[in-house]
Amino acid sequence: MRKSNLLRRNASHLVVFQSLLQTGNVTATASELHMSQPAVSRALAHLREMFSDPLFVRAPGGVAPTERAKQLAERVSDVVDDLADLMSDEAFDLASSERTFRIATTDYGAGTVILDICDAFSKQAPKANLELVSFTQDVFRDLAEGRIDLVLYVDAPTPESLFSEFLFQESYSCLCRRGHPVTQCLDGERVRLEEFLAWPHALITVFGGRFGLIDDALKKRGMERHIAMRLPYFSTAPLLIAESDMLLTLPTRTARHFASIADLECVKTPLEIPCFDYLQVWHRRTDPDPAMTWLRQLIKTQSGKSLPA
Repeated sequence: MRKSNLLRRNASHLVVFQSLLQTGNVTATASELHMSQPAVSRALAHLREMFSDPLFVRAPGGVAPTERAKQLAERVSDVVDDLADLMSDEAFDLASSERTFRIATTDYGAGTVILDICDAFSKQAPKANLELVSFTQDVFRDLAEGRIDLVLYVDAPTPESLFSEFLFQESYSCLCRRGHPVTQCLDGERVRLEEFLAWPHALITVFGGRFGLIDDALKKRGMERHIAMRLPYFSTAPLLIAESDMLLTLPTRTARHFASIADLECVKTPLEIPCFDYLQVWHRRTDPDPAMTWLRQLIKTQSGKSLPA
């Protein structure tokens, strides 16, 4: 498009496009943007002409984006956010900011990284808010389209449009109820392999897997354990362990935290399991944002401070 053609376009309609992507509903977009439904419909008509595509079609519960709209989503979000930054004369003030920061994470990230920053966050930005959302398969699309601000993630490939920063390296430990027989015959601080295999196990499967890294290590030795329970929650699993003879292999930070607040014991696994790096991930669009820079720095400096000895 020639620059002169921009004079005939209304760039504010891109805000409607971005909102419809997020809400999937004309009524919800009208409410979010404080517009009437007819005004949203007129903006959508203008957008359809602008991009020569229907962009959104009727779907159960509202509207769904076309393939063309999906292709435009990230670029439109970049433009809208850049324009908002350009026209904003508000400096980020920690003491008065009422900003809501949306972070996608599992309950592992909530119980480690978010736990570490809670006190400092509330003291430094007393009017700001943290909103944690579930980690889903669409998390990077949500990040690109501005629905979330930050992702807490393991060291795995991410799209090129995203930036990441190392927070800490995590190992694995074994959690069991206090007084469990396995703690009476340790090899130093490590559970003996024969004892480890003699008891039933629980497995946390956040992403639906059937086996864990400890099972891979056992398989290399021609061994396997009995997994008596599979569940998707870090926070619930220790409660079940405390009331049974099951053993639970999980990240060390989580294991030590639960052992410090519940009637549980944390010991080393019988086999070495590869460690993993934990990262914070954000979109390049928010990299210069002063508020996000503050939050990322807070997370970086606070991560690991509450790790029990």
